[in-house]
Order: sequence, then C-alpha cells, then structure tokens
Amino acid sequence: MNLLQHNPYRLLGVYSNSPTKERLANHNRMKAFLKVGKPVSFPLDLTQYLGSIERTETSVADAEAALTLPKDQIQYAQFWFVKVTPLDEVAFNNLISGEISKAEEIWQKKESASSLQNRIVSALIREDYACAITYAETLYGNSQYISELISAVVGTGSNLDASTLALSFLDALCEEIDANKLLPFITINTWKSHIEEKATKPLIDSIEDAIETAQKTKNKGPEARLQAGEKLMTDTKSALSQLKSLLASTDLQYQIIADKLGLEILQCGIDYYNDSEEPDAAVKAMKLQKYALDIVVGQMAKDRCKENVDILQNIIDNLPPSEVYEEDKAIRQCFKQFASQPHLIKYSIQLLKECAPFLVSIKEKLGNKHRYYLHISSEIVINALNYVVKEVENAQDEGFPKLKNVLIEAWRAQLYMDKFDLDSEFKQGCYKNIRDSLYGIIKKNKGFEWPIFSSKYKYGCGWCFSLKVDDIDLRTAEELYQSAKTIAELEKFIQKYPHSQYVAQAKKKISEIKFKACRTIDDFKKFIYDYPNTTLASKAQAKLKKLFEDEKKLSICKTTDEVIALYRLEKELGINLDLCSIRAYELAKKNCDYSKIIDIFGGDSIGGKKASVEMGRRERARKDLLKEWGKVLFWIAISLLPLFGIYLLISSIGFAKFGLALLGIVILFLINLTNGNDEGFIAGCVVRLLGMILFFIILVLFNL
Repeated sequence: MNLLQHNPYRLLGVYSNSPTKERLANHNRMKAFLKVGKPVSFPLDLTQYLGSIERTETSVADAEAALTLPKDQIQYAQFWFVKVTPLDEVAFNNLISGEISKAEEIWQKKESASSLQNRIVSALIREDYACAITYAETLYGNSQYISELISAVVGTGSNLDASTLALSFLDALCEEIDANKLLPFITINTWKSHIEEKATKPLIDSIEDAIETAQKTKNKGPEARLQAGEKLMTDTKSALSQLKSLLASTDLQYQIIADKLGLEILQCGIDYYNDSEEPDAAVKAMKLQKYALDIVVGQMAKDRCKENVDILQNIIDNLPPSEVYEEDKAIRQCFKQFASQPHLIKYSIQLLKECAPFLVSIKEKLGNKHRYYLHISSEIVINALNYVVKEVENAQDEGFPKLKNVLIEAWRAQLYMDKFDLDSEFKQGCYKNIRDSLYGIIKKNKGFEWPIFSSKYKYGCGWCFSLKVDDIDLRTAEELYQSAKTIAELEKFIQKYPHSQYVAQAKKKISEIKFKACRTIDDFKKFIYDYPNTTLASKAQAKLKKLFEDEKKLSICKTTDEVIALYRLEKELGINLDLCSIRAYELAKKNCDYSKIIDIFGGDSIGGKKASVEMGRRERARKDLLKEWGKVLFWIAISLLPLFGIYLLISSIGFAKFGLALLGIVILFLINLTNGNDEGFIAGCVVRLLGMILFFIILVLFNL
C-alpha cells in the first residue's frame, strides 16, 4: 500500500508518536549522510515487509513538511505504528527481527489504543483486510481509544474532531483498495453507507456522462446512433457491474440509473433500425435492445424493452439469411413491380413465374424446411392470391362468358400456386379456404363436369380440365436429378443446370443407361466411340469381343433349328441371346420358325420382335388374300344371276352359245380384278357389271 510504503513517518524512521526531537535528529542525520552520498536506514524501514525505501534530500524535506499540522500528523498516523506501552516495545523487537506473527500475538494479549492501531497496520501489510476492518471497527468505535491515540500522536489540547477519524480512515483506505473488497467485512451500517456512497457516486456520474454523450447523437443518422448505442453499452458495462455489486437491485438509486441507461441504449437501437436500410439492421439493433432488456429493473422500463424486443424478433425471424440476400432482393423488386400493376390474374401468374427461379435458388441453399424459405414462398403466394381473389370477385357481376375466362385463369394460377411450399399455418388456414371457395365457384358453373355432358349446358363444361402449368418447375437441381430416370430427363436436367454438382453424375447415369441398352455389335461400337475413356468402354470392348465370337459360331448355322440348338448348347456359357435371335430370324422361312424364335428367345429380343412383326405381316397378307378371293366369288355370283335371267329371255341362243358367252364374261371379270383399286369399291363393281353386260349383248347381236 502506498499509504504504508510512502508514509512520512516511515521515511523519517520514527513511530507516529515519537518525540519531535527524535524526528528532527533522524532528519539531520539523513541530511548529513545524503550530502556525502552514503545510504541511511532505520529499524522501522521494515524492508522485509514493505520493500526498499529511497531517500533523497527532497523526499526527506517533503516528509517533514507533511507532518507540520496536527491534522496531517493524525492522518498519517492512522496508517503507521505507534509505541506507547512496554508490550509495544516487546512486539516491535519481534516485528523488526522479521517475526510479524509473534508481534501480532503480543499485541493481541491486551487490547488498547496502541495495540489495535498496530494490529491494523500489521494486517494491512499482510493484506488481511478482514482483520484490518475488524480491528478498525473496535478502535474507532471506542471514543476513549480514539482520544488516547490522538493524545499519543499530537498531544493534549488539540482541537481535532475525533468523530471524523473513522470516516477519514475509510476514505483513505478506499482510495487504494477497491471498496468492493472492503464492504463484505464491514459490519457498522454507517461505515457501509459511507463507503457505498463514496464508491457509487463516481460510478453513477460516469454512467450519466456516457448517457449524455449518446443523447447528443440524436438525429445524426442511423450509423451514429448505432455506434453511440454500442459505445454506451461498452463504456458503462464495468461501472454498472460495480454499481450492482455495491447496491441491491431493489435500491431506488440503482433502479433509476439502470433504467435510464437501458432506455437510452434501447432508443439508440430503435433510431438505428428505423432509419437504416441495411439488410441486417434488425440483427444489429437487437444486440442493443436485448442488452437494454437485461439491465433495466423497473417494470415500466422492462415492459417497453420487452415489447420492442418481441417486435424486432418477429422481424428477424422473417429476415433472409446472409447467403440469400441477393435472391431476397430480387424477389422484393418483383413485389415492388407487381404492386404497381392492376389487380389482374395475369400479373399474379407473371409474379409466380418471375419469382420461381430465385425461390429455387433459396431452396437449394437453405433446404425446403427452412423457416425463411417457407416464409418467402408463402409471401409470394399471398401477393399472387390477392389479385386472383379481387379479379374473381369483380368478374362475378359481369355475366358467365366473362366469368368463365376469369375462372379458367384463376384456376391456372391456383395450380401454379399449389406447387409452392407454404408455411403450414397459412396453408391449412387462409390458403385452403380461398382455394376451396374458388373450387366451389368453378364447380357451380360446371367447370369440372366431364365434357360428355356438355350438351346439357348452355356454355359447355369441363373448361378447367387439362390446364398447362408445367412451365413453372420449383424442383432444385438435386430434386430434378433424383427424379430423372430416362436419358431424355437426364439430358433435360443437364441443359437446365449445366453447372450443377450433379452434372457429372447425370452424364455417368446416361452412359450406364446407354450401355445397358446395347445389344448388337453396332450398338457396342457406337458406345465405345461415344465413351472411349470410361470404365464402361472396356466392358463394351469385352462384350464386343464376345459378340464377334458368337457371330462367328452363328454364321455356321444354316437353319433356324440349328441356331436354336446352338443357343441351348451354349446358353450357360453366355452366348448372346439377341445375336442368336437375329440369326434365327434371318434363317426363318415358315411361320413355325417365327413361332420358335418368339418361344425360345422371347418377344423382347431383337429377333423376337422382328418375328412378331413378320408373323403379323403374313397374317395380314393371308387375310387380304382371302378377302380378295371373297370378292371374286361374290362378283361371280352377282354376275351369273342377271345373265341367267337374260338367257331365259333369249333362249333361242342355245346352250352352246350361252356357255361361250359365259366364258367370255368370266375372263373379262378376272381381267377387271387385276385392273387396280383406284376407284371406290361400289364404282368398281358397277363398271365391271356394265362391262360384262355389254360383252354379253355383243355376243347376242352377232348371234354367236
């Protein structure tokens, strides 16, 4: 402690009650030694406890001057040793020799003003503040002891106010030792109040000064208010913590300053957020407002802070994460343009289409369960839904033809909106109710009736079926990739997301599908050409080699049965089924051969498919031949009936001539059958019939 190490009594090498002549003697001795540059020391230097001491002519003179007045003498005496009794003499012998514990034991044997004072100083040397305070409370709490101490130091007849010594002792002590360290050991209420007041005033003053500084930034812009709030929070944190340790949270003084500080920090956050255009303004402001809520004590202050924190938290809950700021900004711009358009459904559909790519990007970054993704997706639908509702409401007063067109577009927009992921509460509540209402209106107007019943209604029905809405696809790259099963779907994915991490996997999957589809030598050759440096290319090479071997074996076969026999023989060895089926088809001649190909190699094999086609062609040819012969027989019968009637009318011709005429008619009829089928069926029949009748008349006229 500075009060001990640089105490004037120590510098002069005397007790606080040493006679003036002893003090002057030491002073003169020091001056003499210091003039010749010799060090000087005294038993009360106590360097083993207080460290070394540096004496100069100036410091010695200053020490002597500091003890001129009685009030100064007693002030320094409160923090130095006094020797009054013989017991003190014995104790100092032990103290000077380094036995501070023994010295304290001796002082504890008899309580007196000097023993208590010496125990106080000894405890302060050892930094035992609990003992020092206990001894001080005993000393200063006894008016007789105080009088004895004053008399020992300054003599009798002084006009010093003994009642102020205790508080002077505390004030000096608190200047060197944190009041928080002393308060736990103080039991006297007046002492405790004095220290609290002394400790709290500078803390309160510093907090109020910081508040006043922050208030000066009002109306100087959002950044100034944010910085002021952060600085106010940082600069007062330590002072408020110390103040809280000195005063109870229920203390009115603490409550007033804590509420004042908290509300100013809160206001800094409010001003910053209201004037700032930064996307993360709410997050920055929340730091100030939560701190304000933590430090205020009064209920009114707490309620105000809580209200603002809740409002800001709701805003933060709906803020976009930093990684999707650009997408959010783009969607907000779409909202801005949308708000300036008339309340028409076509603008709702336009909004949905414009926002879809940005929404997919957000979904890719955050996932389809993320709170913000569901919020912004729902917000897009809410905006679009508003215009749909308004145009449908307006159209219901304009007659069915107009209403029908509006309802078609409304349902189209509804089908688009059904693709969007929505917040569960909104989806099951407002969204479902509006959707059900729209469905009811359309159903009432027969928009969902099957077209087969359209004749029952004036304006037809079924006009809300099969609406095209595939131009909005909210699947992410991953979702589109996972759903792609065919080559066409995978190629569409690559075209839509050329830079996706799944492109390589999609290309690999395409190659695998193509490899599995390879059956012939040409197929494998093309695959190797298209994918020369892949692992599947080596497999294709092996397959190709095996196909060449199988083809060589099959080239020896001369009939379908030989191919089947070879296949059965080497089936277990992996002979190629398609190659066998193709060779069997090439050698097939009869329907039974084609049937065997289908039975042995299957209808899905290449040869099996060709055999099925060929059998179908032959069956159609057979039916066509039967049909033609049926026509021939039909026309022969048709031709004979009228000719036979004519023959009866002109029976004079004779049977021989009739037979000759009949033969000519048949020949003419057969010639006409080969004359092509360009005419219609009935026209062809009429021409042939007239031809035969004409031929018959000619025969009769020439009397053949």
